[in-house]
Amino acid sequence: MTTAILGNFATTSNPSINNTIANGGNDSTTVNAASTWPAFSFAQPYQMNLNQTGGTEITVNGSTSLHIGGLGNVTIYEGPGFKNDFSLVNAWTWEQDRGVRCEFWRSVAAIVPE
Repeated sequence: MTTAILGNFATTSNPSINNTIANGGNDSTTVNAASTWPAFSFAQPYQMNLNQTGGTEITVNGSTSLHIGGLGNVTIYEGPGFKNDFSLVNAWTWEQDRGVRCEFWRSVAAIVPE
């Protein structure tokens, strides 16, 4: 799914994916927000929330199972009931005004030591 989104963005400048992929491979008829992903603009400040839900919680070693070094144990979900739960969200207000926080850090970036 992530590969399809990145591939579409790189080749067509549009990260939208078809309904089958967006709905987790088993539903091509339900329209999914990721299938008609709008371009970001200040008039329409939308971003895609690539959430997933359901399944069974398991703990894996991220360094070996996920091939991401230094993670140690991480919790992931898998199995029956695990599915995509994608939605378009307002980039400014999502997660307690994340956009506002990002704009603050952008405004002070030049004076923040690296």
